[in-house]
Amino acid sequence: MNKRKLLPVAALLAAALLLAVGVTTALLTDAESRNNIITIGQVKLSLDEGGFDPEEEHLPDPGSRVTKAPKLSNEGNRDAFVFLQLSMPKAEVTLLWEESADGHRKGTPRAEKGLRELFRCLADEASATSAVTGSADVDGDITYHVGSDSAEGWLFLKSDLTGEAADVYVFGYNRKLAPTEETRTLFDEVQLKSFIDGEATGTFAIDVVGWAIQADNLKPEETVDWTKTWLNAEELTGIFRIVETRLAAG
Repeated sequence: MNKRKLLPVAALLAAALLLAVGVTTALLTDAESRNNIITIGQVKLSLDEGGFDPEEEHLPDPGSRVTKAPKLSNEGNRDAFVFLQLSMPKAEVTLLWEESADGHRKGTPRAEKGLRELFRCLADEASATSAVTGSADVDGDITYHVGSDSAEGWLFLKSDLTGEAADVYVFGYNRKLAPTEETRTLFDEVQLKSFIDGEATGTFAIDVVGWAIQADNLKPEETVDWTKTWLNAEELTGIFRIVETRLAAG
């Protein structure tokens, strides 16, 4: 029986209030590992952070931005559906206005102190974008390059906003990747939000995990017609359930 092949590849995109040191990790599962790329069977995937050096220290000021542009590349010899999962760190902080808007003065509280995401993910405004708002927040946290029924891009699939340490988001790419093809970036920059000094200290990392599943072995009764050019969020969610099932089964 020709079993579906699953690939995890993970990298930490790090930015901290005072000091952040990026860390890149590889998950080893009976596979060849090279340059933080994991290969299982015929599925090969790489995650590119847009030139971000995980070994470099970053010292962002509140409201500052750091270039981080995660995208996935199919480096195998089989078509694959790909997904990205983000873990956005949270802390008990009082968010502040970063510029005067609608009569609100810069540096004044945006809301009462609470468990908030510390960063925003920002997409290039020149491209088609959409936004996802995190838990108990006051503005969009993730602006991303969204796909449609006629253009490639990412679709938001689901989130888990119940964690004490981080909110988790899952996105799927709306078409399968042929060998050598790559996705658009999910977003292009990360911004540290402004909040009252001293409320959150330490190192906080945005954990980015990429997954791929070999497309040509999906069974019709398990999911949608994978020969379609463009998939919608419901169809991609069905495929991601297969990924989750295979992961749970080991």
